[in-house]
Amino acid sequence: MGLLLSSGMFLGACKERTSSDPVYPDNCGNFLVGTYAGSDYCASTGQTHYSCNILATTPTNITLSNLGGIQVNAIVDCEKNTLTIPTQTVGNFSVSGSGTYTANRIVINWSGITAGMPINCSTTFTR
Repeated sequence: MGLLLSSGMFLGACKERTSSDPVYPDNCGNFLVGTYAGSDYCASTGQTHYSCNILATTPTNITLSNLGGIQVNAIVDCEKNTLTIPTQTVGNFSVSGSGTYTANRIVINWSGITAGMPINCSTTFTR
């Protein structure tokens, strides 16, 4: 009797997938994971070079270890090969932006405010 009750409880707990359940593209964020060489061009400061590591945090979110000197999170749209950096503040620096990517290159246009001074930059990451 105990075995039948347990089996019934298990079957009752299973849920069939419905059309309203989220479906994530396979390996969407994982596609961009890796180490990149970065190059910023900012109108106010000129060009700088640095490295950046990208980690996938969810199927559609990534973390960039270094964008203009700070760690930022981005949302990836795998259908359009784009990414969005929602406004984030780290210390006294606020940043937001958007970009596009291919298999070996990411280009991000971003704006920031540091110590009350606005900056506009374009960053290119290559593998």
